[in-house]
Amino acid sequence: MDTPGTAWGNFQSLGGSLANDPAVTNFPDGRLIVFAEGAGNTLWYIWQNRDLNWNNWKQMSGAVISGTPAVMAGKDGLVRVFWRSPSSELFTATHDNVYGSLTQAPLRLTTGAAGDPVTAMNADGRMMVFYRGNDDSVWCIAQKSVSYGPPTYEGWLVSISLGGRIKGVPAAVLSPDGRVRVYVRGSDDNLWVAQQPQPDSATWNTFQQIGTGMSSDPKAARDADGRIRVCWRGSNGAGWALVQQADYNTYKAQATLNGGLLSPPNPMLAIDGRLELFVTGTDSSSWVAEQTAVNQDSFADWITLKGGILGSTIPARNMDGRLSAFVRGTDNAIWYAPQNWI
Repeated sequence: MDTPGTAWGNFQSLGGSLANDPAVTNFPDGRLIVFAEGAGNTLWYIWQNRDLNWNNWKQMSGAVISGTPAVMAGKDGLVRVFWRSPSSELFTATHDNVYGSLTQAPLRLTTGAAGDPVTAMNADGRMMVFYRGNDDSVWCIAQKSVSYGPPTYEGWLVSISLGGRIKGVPAAVLSPDGRVRVYVRGSDDNLWVAQQPQPDSATWNTFQQIGTGMSSDPKAARDADGRIRVCWRGSNGAGWALVQQADYNTYKAQATLNGGLLSPPNPMLAIDGRLELFVTGTDSSSWVAEQTAVNQDSFADWITLKGGILGSTIPARNMDGRLSAFVRGTDNAIWYAPQNWI
């Protein structure tokens, strides 16, 4: 099933020689920018021009990366990229302006990062970065200030532990009640969540188990009505999901999404208000499934976008609302398939 008024196009190559999954976000004007690890632990990025054609890949000077970066635009419109170094340090760099260049030297935020970072925005606009520490617990570091001019916006608090014993990479989402939720795969392969006790809090409630049978990292996004839906690959190789109840504190029972998956389902809200799930199947192709109706728990059958893929299928939203799927191909280049208007 396609989003009404659109059809999926063929995969197009952006070139490059990359070693890991890409991370994608938007400039304030909606243009996409892609970051990925290249050969020799280098960090590369490529971005759309205003005519929606793509620039050439550019290496970020001074960045040494191991894994998949995280990327997010702040309330000031500046895109920030976060990454883990081979020596388990967490770094960030900020674009010089809201439209392109990235010449600032990397800033070291903390040490002891054993996994890739993920980001979320506090209710007050401060960025938060979450990662698995060397002790296998969840750690968080947050910006100090909501004053969006340097140097205060570039100041960071000391990292804190949220506890837990986890595998892989967390997922973090700001709920409509103003509190950030962090979802993790526990060391017991069950799904756990921790949340702020109130918006913008520097403390966290203890982790609570809400799901079972995981064999991947969790991925999460908000439904059209704001409820968070969490997806993962189950121990049976199928996709699974559960969603918040209307109170934002409790969750419905988990339900299967079926399919034979290599990657966890990556959810993103489409222009018609329905969530679309993007996965890499056991055939190393990209597949997508869409909610049968806005905010519903049921999803249509998986449809293939084809492609020969290494790693996950990463969704992103274009400036006009159309979605695109980004992957690393078997040639180690980055490829993307866009929704086209029909």
